[in-house]
Amino acid sequence: MIECNWSAAAFAAAVLACAGVAQPGSAQAQDCPGQRDSFATTKIVGGTGAKLAHWPAQAALRFRERAGGRVWYFCGGTAIAPTWILTAAHCFDEVKRADAGTYVNVAPRGSLRGWRVEVVLGRDDLESVAPAQVHEVGNIVIREGYSNAAESGHDIALVNLKTAWNGPLLRLSLSSAGEPTDAMSYAAGFGALQSGAEPAWKRAKNGETIAVASPTLQEVSLPLVATDACRAQYQAKPEYRTARIGPEQLCAGYERGRKDTCQGDSGGPLVVYDQNKCPTQIGVVSWGEGCAAEKAYGVYTRVSAYRDFILRHVPEASRGAGEQKPGNAAIADQALATALKQLESTLAASKGRVRVGISSGAQVKLGGLFSFTVNSDVAGRLVLLDVNANGEVVQIFPNRHVVSGDARFVDKAKPVSIPDPANPAYRGLSGFRAVEPAGRGRLIAIVTPREVSIADIVEEPQRMTKGFAPEGAPASYLMNLFDRLIAAASARGANAQPWAMGETSYEIVR
Repeated sequence: MIECNWSAAAFAAAVLACAGVAQPGSAQAQDCPGQRDSFATTKIVGGTGAKLAHWPAQAALRFRERAGGRVWYFCGGTAIAPTWILTAAHCFDEVKRADAGTYVNVAPRGSLRGWRVEVVLGRDDLESVAPAQVHEVGNIVIREGYSNAAESGHDIALVNLKTAWNGPLLRLSLSSAGEPTDAMSYAAGFGALQSGAEPAWKRAKNGETIAVASPTLQEVSLPLVATDACRAQYQAKPEYRTARIGPEQLCAGYERGRKDTCQGDSGGPLVVYDQNKCPTQIGVVSWGEGCAAEKAYGVYTRVSAYRDFILRHVPEASRGAGEQKPGNAAIADQALATALKQLESTLAASKGRVRVGISSGAQVKLGGLFSFTVNSDVAGRLVLLDVNANGEVVQIFPNRHVVSGDARFVDKAKPVSIPDPANPAYRGLSGFRAVEPAGRGRLIAIVTPREVSIADIVEEPQRMTKGFAPEGAPASYLMNLFDRLIAAASARGANAQPWAMGETSYEIVR
């Protein structure tokens, strides 16, 4: 007889590594620019306004008119040393050094020709920029080998300031060792709020005439995406078959899109957070197909791949850099927790329509075996999630044993057993064994109408629990699942088929 170790109490600690998970540590705010006290404002749908305290090294690149003083904001960046800004090379595709030593726009057409490049630091509202926050550019260094962001890669550049910035600097990831591969990342910028949106001229509060996509700083949370999956997605499209997506790039975003960096955010930071809630920049906003398009992840320049380039010009950028300190996996990723709360809020009217029973009752002895019974008031597709005592979220149904056929669905008022002794897929599996962590957890059941478009997520075998071994689902997978569920539940009409949601608390005891 095979004993099943698939636990409703603990699945692998690898579920949530690194970003956004945090345990208050010894790092103080002055030693950790951008240290966060909370991630509660991060939503799964849409970006949010950002606080300068969380992005104190954020830079905004702009063109200033020679006469008249108008300014046009075009890219982002980060301060990595008192006189150096890290940004993207493609921000300067139409910029050259003039005879006077200044860098100017040299576009063959357009009203910005001849406007000089400036850098703004220390503001999260570009309508209130003071003269002391504007820095002239002394030099721009483009990474050798760069010609086009998507084709050549090497989309990274350094901007040298004529006057020093005395504010906070962002820590860089200069080693691939310890960099997360499955985590929530965060990006910020003053870019467009929708694809193709052009900056509009306006009179700013400081009296300047400015054009900027978003005058206030915005941030967005994005799950990291495996490079191979990102490359395959792009190279399946004829126009991107030669796109360079490899070890020198990172990808982040949602399968369904709707949340992304956009035009004007280029050159800005992509960061992850360590166990002390301190940010480290792992990427530079580079390129993508439009903004927030379906099956078009954002592509970012991997900072650690350009360690030699950065340190050759900015040796002081190594201060505070190094291997990542992974986030404590025993603490919930707050982005996932917030997304789950949003899902529960969206389905508030459906609560109580499905019930989950545990064979052993609400208390489960550590090492003991148990099974589940699900009883729903509505028919549809069943998704069963476990939130264990550490806050880790894992999909436990469907799994590899039920990726096809009617076993994926529940009927109205017809109890379903998991594992089901009548289902050949479960033959020889007597139940689930309770393992660490001990403590209180909860099971969340969701029943969606059959036509809801989540099958391609919940039924992809490589994303399932591997057999019945305790193996955590990737954070990126869960965020995409929640994103789909929230969107589908929010869009349902008055006459749509009903949904169901329910939860059961349990406690693993020693």
